Amino acid sequence: MEVDIFGTRHKSMIKNAVDVYNKQHQAIAKNIANVNDPLYKRVETDFSNELELALQNNSPLKSSNEKHITKPHYQGTLMPSSGGSGKVEITKEMADLAENQIRYEFVTKRLGRMFKSLELSIRGRL
Repeated sequence: MEVDIFGTRHKSMIKNAVDVYNKQHQAIAKNIANVNDPLYKRVETDFSNELELALQNNSPLKSSNEKHITKPHYQGTLMPSSGGSGKVEITKEMADLAENQIRYEFVTKRLGRMFKSLELSIRGRL
C-alpha cells in the first residue's frame, strides 16, 4: 500500500488558499499602482463560482459538462469591478491589502506547521 504524504487534501486546500491570496494581492497591487489614472477601472478577483462549486461538491471541483470548468484547481480571474464607480479608492485598497496580507500569513504559517509536523514524524520526535 502506497501512502502519498504530500498529496493530502489538507495540504492541497492550503496551497489553493495561498494561490487565492496571491492573486488577490496582484489585483490590489494593480489597483494601487493605477490610483492616479482617471481612465483606469478597478479590478478585483472573483472566486465565488469556484467556492460555491467546491462547497457543493466537497472538492476537488467537478462539473456536469466538460465546458463548465477548464482546470482542476482554483483559478480566479482579474476582472473589472462590478460594483461602485469602478474608480480606485486608496483607503479601501490599503484596507483590502492589509486584510489579504493577514490571511496570506496565516495560511503560510499553517503550511509551515504542517511541514514541521511531518519533519518531526519522520525523525521520530514528538
